[in-house]
Amino acid sequence: QEKLGPVPEHQIPSLEWLTYSTNAYLNYIEPVLSPDVCILWFCEPDNSYHFRGLGSPENLQALSRADQEFGRILDWQHSQNEESPLQIITFSDHGQLTVCGETINLQGCLQEAGFTVGEPPGKDVDAAVAVDSAGGIYVRDSNPVLIGRIVEWLQQQPWCGPVLTRNGEKSLKLEMAGLDHPRAPDIALVLKSNDLENEYGIRGGCMNNSSFYPVGGGLHGGLNALELQSWMAARGDCFQSECESKLSSGIVDILPTILHLLDVPVPEHVQGRVLHEIISESSECSIPEMKRVTHEAQGAGDYQAKLEVTELGEHFYLEQGWVEEGLQ
Repeated sequence: QEKLGPVPEHQIPSLEWLTYSTNAYLNYIEPVLSPDVCILWFCEPDNSYHFRGLGSPENLQALSRADQEFGRILDWQHSQNEESPLQIITFSDHGQLTVCGETINLQGCLQEAGFTVGEPPGKDVDAAVAVDSAGGIYVRDSNPVLIGRIVEWLQQQPWCGPVLTRNGEKSLKLEMAGLDHPRAPDIALVLKSNDLENEYGIRGGCMNNSSFYPVGGGLHGGLNALELQSWMAARGDCFQSECESKLSSGIVDILPTILHLLDVPVPEHVQGRVLHEIISESSECSIPEMKRVTHEAQGAGDYQAKLEVTELGEHFYLEQGWVEEGLQ
């Protein structure tokens, strides 16, 4: 703070935080530290998406300021006397949907259905719930019979979207979405979403189990294509100029791509792939064939869930997940 001054007070939109972050990069990180890699995070437009709404005046103000602050970095790069070796990758980690209504109160609904809810699940507690527009239900002792009962009940609710479990019995499987890890919930649940426009003309809405985000605000974390799609653009002499890739990719690919550009071996445990299709030196590199795959699951009654992924060699990317009935 000696060089940059105190962090501004939190406000929405968080315009001063954007300026502070840019100042930190231009006035300290670059001239003093000169790192090989810098991750510069802008808290907007995410903050105003969540709490003021997609396309709201405050959100548009935040987007404009984010553009201005990023422009300061480009101006600095242009001002260098010699050609700058700086490689710039811009990206967002997710999209957002508009919260369509008040909380569904999943915990209360489960209790009304005869299940006990609390934290953690145990002797007298059937399930612990961690769900906003999506999330997980942790079931006592991961009991398969109890899991099956809860899944069947969920699939009969009007707000229930895709449901995923480890064994995929009458549901999609966790591994289909890359969720098969030790801390994964027994039941992954996504609430229903839609492609309708909000009051500002921005498409995409979702149901919600949290009172933290206001109706009309923004949420993400589910499987709607509009929240899974994100932005990425790169510039620098390491990247092909005016190249638009048609291949699916994700933020998980950025780390191995950066390591490759730094001539650092990519460790085996690192997920993702090197984005050879956008790198200058790799223009002739062989790229695996891309194909779309749709997983399906038939559940209770007429419940049918689908999950569409793109497969590219040994990697896959989530495209969208839905149930055949739309959000009413």
